[in-house]
Amino acid sequence: MLKGLTLNGMYRMGLVKQVQRGTINVGIAAATATLTINEVVMHNTIVHILGVLTDATNGANLNSSAHVQASLTSTTAVTAALNAIDGAFNTQVSVEVIEFYPGVLRVQRGTVTNAGGASSGSTTVTAVVTGKTFLNALGYYCTGAVAHNAVQVNAYVGHLTLSAPTTVVLTVDATGPQEMVHGFELVEILMHGLEG
Repeated sequence: MLKGLTLNGMYRMGLVKQVQRGTINVGIAAATATLTINEVVMHNTIVHILGVLTDATNGANLNSSAHVQASLTSTTAVTAALNAIDGAFNTQVSVEVIEFYPGVLRVQRGTVTNAGGASSGSTTVTAVVTGKTFLNALGYYCTGAVAHNAVQVNAYVGHLTLSAPTTVVLTVDATGPQEMVHGFELVEILMHGLEG
């Protein structure tokens, strides 16, 4: 049974240093909002999006109300971003912030877009060991002025893959009117025995 670990010469009970939770409130006509958290070390910390609430009642407004991207933007802030093109809705994003002790994992974060509404896009990251790394999706929003249209739903959703040690790819089913901004964290496990 694992009762404690020695990390950087110090004995630790467990791997997690702290967990914080909160809600980011993106108000009417706002494109971003920030949740203040206790200070963390960014490359030791991951964010989970726990869901989104909106007071929009029309499916055509999903682009500016329910499509949200959130990420750790400083040592004390998590920021949510969306396309406020319609500007008449409130959106709430529930997040969880988990900081690990040094030496457990290393986190890179960023965004990837499908420029001009292309069927894919990619971004370059610092090389990782793919067999010890997982990709944490942080949500997305669309940048275009076109309202969400159920007929074109395949142009409004996409998925991420780690296609190579230095490449994160966003794939969309169809070329459409929307350019996506998809957030991600690339989390590499550093401790032997944690990767399986």
